[in-house]
Amino acid sequence: MKTALTERDKDLLKTLTHRVRVATAEQIGRGWWGGCREPGRSALERVRTLQKMGLVERHRVNIHPLLRMEKAEACWSPGQPRPDFGAVAYRLRTRWTRSLKLTAVVIASKRAANVFGGFGGKFKHRTQLTHDTHVAELYLRRVAMDSTVRERWIGEEILGEDSRGEKVPDALLKNGVGQADLVIDFGGSYDKRRVQLFHSYCEKNEVAYELW
Repeated sequence: MKTALTERDKDLLKTLTHRVRVATAEQIGRGWWGGCREPGRSALERVRTLQKMGLVERHRVNIHPLLRMEKAEACWSPGQPRPDFGAVAYRLRTRWTRSLKLTAVVIASKRAANVFGGFGGKFKHRTQLTHDTHVAELYLRRVAMDSTVRERWIGEEILGEDSRGEKVPDALLKNGVGQADLVIDFGGSYDKRRVQLFHSYCEKNEVAYELW
């Protein structure tokens, strides 16, 4: 008997093919099965089913635990003064204090990308995975506050298709009429130069940003 995809399955797969590159098993449980008595167990059972269908891949990797990220390290809008790039970079580079942790992560497969469009089957190295799980966390927080973010969030892989080789941010939020409203980027451990380059990108494109 063929297993049918639920609307929840479709939203998860659309997220992993268009909005974020990867999510931890814990994030999936919290983000898609949060209303269940046992979110983690429910999510794991369904992810295993999706894996058998060839739509996702599961991996266990050592990555940095999620930072608390209580507020953005820098916010800017056109017309405002530039932030202190050196101070921002210092905060970004000194916040990594915890040890790596073996973590279950999930990515979309190439088959999922063929079905839903977007991207899949790209398993990044550990440093990139730490970055990408934090981007996924920023996405989930936004969706929890505003469900319309699902359709307004444009992920880096999709943005990169039209970038002509230019470095693009992690995500772009569009407003109700499809215009760029806010750039969202996870700064990892950016140095001063990378913070400045990110700012210059947003300044040139006249779009506000949050750098986390």
